[in-house]
Amino acid sequence: MATLHHQVWINAPVSKVYEALATADGLGRWWAPHTAIDTDAGLVLAHGAGMEHGEVRMKVLETTQDTRVEWEIISTHPRRSPASAWTGTHISFDITERENPGHWLGNSDEVPRMAVLEFRHSGWDEHSEYFGFCSFAWGETLLMLKRWCESPAIYIPPGFNTVTPYFFVRSAESFVQFLICGLGGVETLRTMRPDGVIANVQVQLGTSAVMVSEASEQYKPMASSFYLYVEDAHAVMAKALANGAALEMEVADMPYGDRQGGVKDAHGNIWWISQRTVHAPYTP
Repeated sequence: MATLHHQVWINAPVSKVYEALATADGLGRWWAPHTAIDTDAGLVLAHGAGMEHGEVRMKVLETTQDTRVEWEIISTHPRRSPASAWTGTHISFDITERENPGHWLGNSDEVPRMAVLEFRHSGWDEHSEYFGFCSFAWGETLLMLKRWCESPAIYIPPGFNTVTPYFFVRSAESFVQFLICGLGGVETLRTMRPDGVIANVQVQLGTSAVMVSEASEQYKPMASSFYLYVEDAHAVMAKALANGAALEMEVADMPYGDRQGGVKDAHGNIWWISQRTVHAPYTP
């Protein structure tokens, strides 16, 4: 069996790194909204990975304060999903504090000590077609953790980013269903007004939350344009069109490294559905 391993140096206290990994709330601050589920077998942390992947469930095996977190993946997933290779594997995070190694990490000598995270995802079939892909994906995910830990102490709710789209639309329920069925979103929260229409619905689209409210005289309907990254532009375009969107642009490979198409939803918003084809900065 094979193990994915990443070492991440983080300019933050070990307690902050541990806090970001040990609970559903902590994971939601930098990764994706998680739910904590008490089961007969122990605590399970779960998050939605999109319609094509299903829900990832991680049984908590160990949480040692400021030192170690370990999970076992107990969910199963469609064969076409990279998460299908995770079932039965273990994910561990070992956290220590070490002296700042200085210039070779590009650090200022003013930071005497740093947290060091040793990440391991063990139990892999070394011949899995998803082994290399998931190694890269975990590297990007751990970079998100590093950035959050090193950021100023600002609290952003789980699933939200610094800027979060907020839609005011007529027939908000139909728009929510388009976000879910047409774009692969997952509804995470709903509140209703006394008259039975939507006050606020939150939908998770990948790593970003969006909010939806029924338009009113005070907050009139407004349309905009959005750039949405997905794993498969052709597949998401097909779902969007099947759920009432109108074609704006056929999917094509663009010179700036995106495979991209465009649709307009029934409420007038344009969605540029994009699949990144190169691992390089966006340079239009």
